[in-house]
Amino acid sequence: MPARLIAPDRPQPPNPKCPVCSVFQTIAYVDMSRATLNDLVEDFLRLQLGYGDKEIAVSSEAGILYDPDETENLSRKLSDLDSFLTIIDEDDDEPFVNVVLNVQQSKEDEPEKPVKALSDQKLEIPKKPKQEPAAPPTAVSQPNGKPEVDGDSSSTLKRTREDEAEPRDAKKAKHGASNPADEGVLVVDDDGANGAILIDDD
Repeated sequence: MPARLIAPDRPQPPNPKCPVCSVFQTIAYVDMSRATLNDLVEDFLRLQLGYGDKEIAVSSEAGILYDPDETENLSRKLSDLDSFLTIIDEDDDEPFVNVVLNVQQSKEDEPEKPVKALSDQKLEIPKKPKQEPAAPPTAVSQPNGKPEVDGDSSSTLKRTREDEAEPRDAKKAKHGASNPADEGVLVVDDDGANGAILIDDD
């Protein structure tokens, strides 16, 4: 059997950007005979877990059980609900990551509180990382102050090559001749003696 190299390593902390390992999990010990959803929200979540005045939502596989607009289920006993509940912090200012709560029967016969945590120490729930806004795309500026557009440089180069290949005679016809002799200009000879006008078309 080949030997295997085993090296000790420290567990990495949860990645707050990961939708799986960023979820905070804890256990709520409940007196199923009397604990209600209201006890869970007001006493356990807001006081023991530190949600305070935050806007929160409690959901199960069946859907939303509680949020600021859904309060009809607060009187329901936790024994009638799922054993796994998800707590979502809807606060816009530094919200907590989602919390998956495992609801279990209390180990005490008659607990003082209907819902309590494993210990009296306040749990530190991680906060969601702030998402930085995406940087807007930047346009490449040209010396004339206009942004560069794909295809402008190639079309300009094409026109330059066409102008260089164009015959000089065609350019003269387009822009006008510079020498009047090349155009066959008519010469008018005004004979002042008899008032006759002679036209030389050579």
